[in-house]
Amino acid sequence: MKPIINKIKVETIYSEEIGLYVADFHYRFEKELNMATDHSTGKACECYAKVTIQYQEPIAVEKLKRWHESRAPLAESVSHFTNEQLAHIIPISREEYEQYHQ
Repeated sequence: MKPIINKIKVETIYSEEIGLYVADFHYRFEKELNMATDHSTGKACECYAKVTIQYQEPIAVEKLKRWHESRAPLAESVSHFTNEQLAHIIPISREEYEQYHQ
């Protein structure tokens, strides 16, 4: 079983050439962002995202938690968002992501 530390799933993958660490971060984009549409109603709805980063050197769990909560793994993708819009991107657990992501 892979350890889950405060909404972050951390696992280690070893390839033949190099060991890689992988961290998955999960987010809910609230309907106020109008990023998804419920096809049955035509109205805006929530959507979910998983962002995976790979790195060669260990990163402290506390730093990973701060990245998750600050939305840092999304920085490039949401650089055009206002602070008000960023407030509608919610860091969530892997379990919540899996519950609603289909």
